Amino acid sequence: MDLPSRPTDAENRRASAEGVAALDRAIAILDAFTTADRSLSLAEIAARTGLYKSTILRLANSLLRGRLLERLDDGRYRVGPATFRLGALYQRSVVAIDIL
Repeated sequence: MDLPSRPTDAENRRASAEGVAALDRAIAILDAFTTADRSLSLAEIAARTGLYKSTILRLANSLLRGRLLERLDDGRYRVGPATFRLGALYQRSVVAIDIL
């Protein structure tokens, strides 16, 4: 009986690059929001990020589970409460002079 083969270095690099790309796209979704936005529609996020709506929907599900994004009753999205927690962690970890 043959044992399953181990992934090659090329396969590992490709998987690693895809993982990073998915994270980059998720960050792009969060970056689509500005301080002027209370919420954004799927179409608005797509226009701002250049991502396909299907990609946004798939990544949005992960962001929703992580509470980094919220879906409103009207189908629009807003930044979720976990971003506040991350902001508070960042704020506690730096001294004001470090930011300047």
